[in-house]
Amino acid sequence: MSTFRLAHWYHNSGMSGSRESLSKLVNEVLQSKDFNVHELDKQSMEKLDRSLDMMDRREGRGSEGDVPQGMSWDGWKEEGVRIQVPTGVKATSRPRGEDASRTFEVNGLHRRQLVDVVRSTFESQAAADFHYHPFTTHWDVPDWIPTADPPASNNDSPDTCRIHDELYTSDTWIEEQARIDQLSDIPDDLPRAIAGMMFWSDATHLTQFGSAKMWPLYLYFGNQSKLVRSKPTARASHHVAYIPSLPDDFQDFVRTLNKGKSGSADLLQHCKRELFHAVWRLMLDSEFLHAYRHGIVIRCGDGITRRIFPRIFTYSADYPEKVLIATIRNLGNCPCPLCLVHRDDIHLLGTAEDQRSRSEHPRVDDEDRRRRVTLAREILYKQGYAPGNEHSERFLKGDSSVATENAFSVQLAHDFEFNYFVMLVVDLLHEFELGVWKAVFIHLVRILYTFGQTTVDRFNERFRKIGNFGRATIRSFAFMNVTDMKNWAARTYEDCLQCCFACLEGLLPEPENSAVLRFIYILCLWHGLAKCRQHTDVSLKLLKAVTERLGDELRAFEAYTSTFDTYETPKEVASRDRRVAGNAHKGKAASRGHSDGSGRHRKRFSLRTVKVHLLGHYAPTIRRFGTTDSYSTQVGELEHRTVKRFYRRTNKHDYVKQTTLLHRRQERIQKITENVRKLGVEVGKQIRVIDRSESIPLPPTQPALPYQIAETSKHWIHLGRLVRENPDEPADRNFISDLKNHLLGRIRNRPFDGEETNFTPQEHDDLVIKNNVIHQHAYLRINYTTYDVRRDQDIINPRVPSRAFIMVPAAAGDHPYWYARVLGIYDIWVSPSRQDPSPVKLHFLWVRWLGDDPSHVGDFESAWLHRVGYVRFGGESGAFGFLDPSVVIRGCHLIPAFRFGLTKDLLPPSDFYDDREAGDFVNYYVNQFVDRDMLMRYIGCGVGHLGMVDATYARMAITQILNITSSSKTKETLVEIVSLPEGRRQLAGDEEILLESESEDCLSDSDEAVVSDNGSEMDLDDGDGDAASLCEYEY
Repeated sequence: MSTFRLAHWYHNSGMSGSRESLSKLVNEVLQSKDFNVHELDKQSMEKLDRSLDMMDRREGRGSEGDVPQGMSWDGWKEEGVRIQVPTGVKATSRPRGEDASRTFEVNGLHRRQLVDVVRSTFESQAAADFHYHPFTTHWDVPDWIPTADPPASNNDSPDTCRIHDELYTSDTWIEEQARIDQLSDIPDDLPRAIAGMMFWSDATHLTQFGSAKMWPLYLYFGNQSKLVRSKPTARASHHVAYIPSLPDDFQDFVRTLNKGKSGSADLLQHCKRELFHAVWRLMLDSEFLHAYRHGIVIRCGDGITRRIFPRIFTYSADYPEKVLIATIRNLGNCPCPLCLVHRDDIHLLGTAEDQRSRSEHPRVDDEDRRRRVTLAREILYKQGYAPGNEHSERFLKGDSSVATENAFSVQLAHDFEFNYFVMLVVDLLHEFELGVWKAVFIHLVRILYTFGQTTVDRFNERFRKIGNFGRATIRSFAFMNVTDMKNWAARTYEDCLQCCFACLEGLLPEPENSAVLRFIYILCLWHGLAKCRQHTDVSLKLLKAVTERLGDELRAFEAYTSTFDTYETPKEVASRDRRVAGNAHKGKAASRGHSDGSGRHRKRFSLRTVKVHLLGHYAPTIRRFGTTDSYSTQVGELEHRTVKRFYRRTNKHDYVKQTTLLHRRQERIQKITENVRKLGVEVGKQIRVIDRSESIPLPPTQPALPYQIAETSKHWIHLGRLVRENPDEPADRNFISDLKNHLLGRIRNRPFDGEETNFTPQEHDDLVIKNNVIHQHAYLRINYTTYDVRRDQDIINPRVPSRAFIMVPAAAGDHPYWYARVLGIYDIWVSPSRQDPSPVKLHFLWVRWLGDDPSHVGDFESAWLHRVGYVRFGGESGAFGFLDPSVVIRGCHLIPAFRFGLTKDLLPPSDFYDDREAGDFVNYYVNQFVDRDMLMRYIGCGVGHLGMVDATYARMAITQILNITSSSKTKETLVEIVSLPEGRRQLAGDEEILLESESEDCLSDSDEAVVSDNGSEMDLDDGDGDAASLCEYEY
């Protein structure tokens, strides 16, 4: 009955709990030795909640009441926020003595004191693993890598370069620590350390339908490693405030001031800024400012008493929130929150003029800026002008400032020389993945629609044929149309970028086809470098060079895509119709645009977006604060799940206050849990703390082993039966003799060179295979060291083609790796000779080899992916073979070169075709951008890859990237496009397509795309040396 009652509760309680949560309930609660059901009663949880709530109440400012030992106050408080609303009534029109503003109070601010949060966090057990002293890490640069810059100081060696990763190893932290160490007015000699404060804020909807929303402010501490801090399960996020929005009745208040007229958009935006910075003035209170100057004495989680100095380092937010924080105009003349670039110069990304503008004109919170803001506010609040008037704009418009006093400037600038603009770090999630790349991809889809629905469908079909890879590294596109982009998250756009090259090839006319593919290659390269979890001075120099090339490619893309007559996609039309209907319901006029007669508006790709400009700030920001994953807004977006989970547990009435109660109770329970663990009682799962005890169990796979295969297998294959039952299978020909050659080479320690020694029949006969059987396994796990010196693992599954490809070191050739598809994973018991009856167990892989396409060049200089193809069966080089699993570097992601179609010419009819009916793909592209570790293996400057890369190839790759800005192909493409006849473009072959703008008889949605005689896609020569070749590939 116990199991039945538990199952009945689980399936009928209406909860959304997972099986994992049910298992935790059973294992961690019901089956605990100290769990006593008789201690529970109907009011036990209510009593517990009241007790937890009482812990957080103070009798007085300095009293801690009934706080248990080992706990500190970090509780919530609710208060109103007062702002001054300009009336817009000038002095001549209002009674004497009446101000030009009115006070409006916004209720519902829930916040915690920052000093309490700092004290509570650093006293907790999690702080035992905090970093209190900054340091730098350096890499002994291999001979083939040029050092990025001269040594920064006499202590630096010219043979080393700086490593950039964590915030506590950054230049900013080191500089701030030096200032703290030089303070002379501190009354004690306690160790001094920094509490590195990293803020995130972003409004979020709590439900998919409805108007419930919250505006959380999260705090993380840079003292904690980003590898722990970035995980939601680590609970490293501290909710310090839930910011209120202007209430719905605010317009009612404005109408009482404005003779019944509602407030303008400028007034509403101004009041929103005033509210936000009023909240921050309350957050940066006198207690925090005292701690900022004099520090806080705290006995930290590691048992050492220190004087902790809070310091604000980063503030992560999307662009609309950044302009709110920076108190600048949204999309104004100077839209960048980091520098004073003019919006007309945004398109100059990567040019010398752009770089000079960034370095010579950064945003600075100086006296001149504050003076101009003060003058503009006097015009609003004393002279009675409304926000947005031309008089105040004279002081503000030059640098897109606004008439709001910045809270960070007011509280921190004068005494601490804090330039708040610097804390606004870059945001890869919104600026690139959901910004630049999303805009590029949408425009590519628009271009595909100009060639008809069939071309769009082929594009979707190609993506559906791309399999998944890794542990959710690339997720399957099998059940979606990528052109619809339905409910896509940022990671889906990232996956699309990494796979787009092969899917788009051949669908556009030349020369745009080659130009767009080079552009996508540069986008992938820039994204891979910008998202690295560890950088060196060398890789930052590469990122800077690629950024310059990216700027050229973006300007070229805008130019040559303007020759296409592009209109809104069906999804954009539907979205606009919904937006127009919503605006009509609100009484707003609909915007007009050039239409094609069917309701679609014409669209052009534009570089006039600040997100393009912000790409140039990535390299300096990484050098200053560490890598982008440390302060990505993705961390804050993931923390929104916690807020939404709290919301689901409320009664939906006054849910913000209830959320603070739930958060407080969770924090209190966690602190009690830490104290209980100190008594030796095991409670739940330990979080946020690294277990350094000697009893910590080793992982299932020994880290020193290069691979893992199951110890036993139930599936065995008799070698004689294998050959007899498959007489027509080409892959099984010479299977036994080739296997014996491989096993004999392994036993005699023959080094791997891609070839097998042909041993004599007598030597074959002397080799004894136990029972003449091999045992088959389902998976192979490859252990490898990543570029940032961490352990990782690839899982090879022969039953899933996309997860069956591997890479091994090349023994010859210009390319550093060879590639193969794993057909089977086996172990075998074998004796070297009949005189030695004791068998040994060997693992081996049965593979089908791929070789380089001799007619194609893919490298960083050409901005083209490396292309391979299956080795022809029956050639001098064997199409099938065997491998020692220990020589496998890792799994790789190969994408079919869809343009060249399928063929049966490489292999007679076989069960190992890519497609049982159509045969094998003629070519594959090596996806070197599938993850950052893979990219660094082709560049050759990964710290963890030392001794694992080919020095000659790495030297060439780095040189090509450093010189990537000097490529003239982009300019040549533009010249070629200009010289083409109006309205005509040449397809990837020698056929021509008539564009829709040339004639009424244009391609319709039902028109078929051009295919070759044998039905494969675009397998004709484009004159660029990239023709599909069925010749024998070499490896």
